[in-house]
Amino acid sequence: MRVAVGRYPAVNSPKPNAHRRSAAFATPFPKDRMSEPNPMPAFRLGCGTVVCGYRLLRRLGHGWEGTSYLAHEEFSGVIRRVKFYRSMDGQHADQVGHVAATYDRLAHTGAVPTYHHMGVWQRGRRSIPFLVFDYIDGQPLNKMLTPGRWRRGWTDSKAVTVLAALAGKLAAIHDTGLAIGDFPHGHNILVTPEQDAVWCDITAGWLDEPFIDQAADAANFFTILDMLAMHQPESPLIVTVCRRLERFRDRRRWRGGFARIATILETMPG
Repeated sequence: MRVAVGRYPAVNSPKPNAHRRSAAFATPFPKDRMSEPNPMPAFRLGCGTVVCGYRLLRRLGHGWEGTSYLAHEEFSGVIRRVKFYRSMDGQHADQVGHVAATYDRLAHTGAVPTYHHMGVWQRGRRSIPFLVFDYIDGQPLNKMLTPGRWRRGWTDSKAVTVLAALAGKLAAIHDTGLAIGDFPHGHNILVTPEQDAVWCDITAGWLDEPFIDQAADAANFFTILDMLAMHQPESPLIVTVCRRLERFRDRRRWRGGFARIATILETMPG
């Protein structure tokens, strides 16, 4: 894991080395916080703000854990995505480090953006962990599945191509023994212009309990297929796909299951 704590000068920090204290990284993140129903309020950092060597260009989105920004890496000129974890602080750096390590472990699958490094931003009295990734230029899959929108330049054959990409990557993820989690109805998935699919967020679990619920991944996958099946006018290709994959819905063990689904989808006509 590549940790960049203190690599860049802190912003608005009266104590630039406060985050170096070893005791600040000893507190485990409370698991019961994950049951809270509402996301943390988004950071509202202005365009042009420089944080630890990254000039923020615009907000990409926010969720339960924190806020992501499109950013310009000052030293290299490369465009990145930076995610600030508002739900945690420097005391929970071990949990954020586990998330970073999970992204790194899944890098070979092509299912997640490339993770570059982790840092801690000292903002006043708060120490805010952040992760830096490659920026993925894509459209949110859940918006592409909205009734009345998905066929605007996105045909049913392209939809099956995306399903096949998802299935193939889920197969590779499951081969590691992990699961990716939290993508019902296409949430947290970006579709690139090449019809590739990438998860922009994952469920990593905990240091002592990584997320391995592969059946949950299967349930999420079938919510996407069900969304496609709901569109009118009915697509004969999608109807055929639903019929071919129906026998997989009640599968109890998913190791190897998505490899078979990917093979079926890749051989579908159209």
